[in-house]
Amino acid sequence: MENLLYIVVGRDDLSQVVEQLYASKDLETIEQKSLQQQTLEQMKNVDIRTVDRDTLVDIRDVKINPNLTKEERLIDFVRQIKNPYCYRYGKTVIKISHSDIQVTLEERLENFFKSL
Repeated sequence: MENLLYIVVGRDDLSQVVEQLYASKDLETIEQKSLQQQTLEQMKNVDIRTVDRDTLVDIRDVKINPNLTKEERLIDFVRQIKNPYCYRYGKTVIKISHSDIQVTLEERLENFFKSL
């Protein structure tokens, strides 16, 4: 049985940091910039029904240093999780997308983990 969880959240700090990280990379050509944007779009558009689970990072393996600033913690999270829009929690594949709602990713994840 497949365990899939699709979470819709409001636009939050994490999504802004991810976009800033990809926008700030030093890219020399228009082709490189286009490829970088395609990579970001591919991360957002991963199909949780067909993704290879073995390629996803288990969020339980992500260790964040609480002594870092908020922005540094977000950057560290993105670096470790690889794809902040699709990852695992054990055998469960989690997909994050954004909408114009006021609920944050942190609130959704907190509620999810409380329900386990």
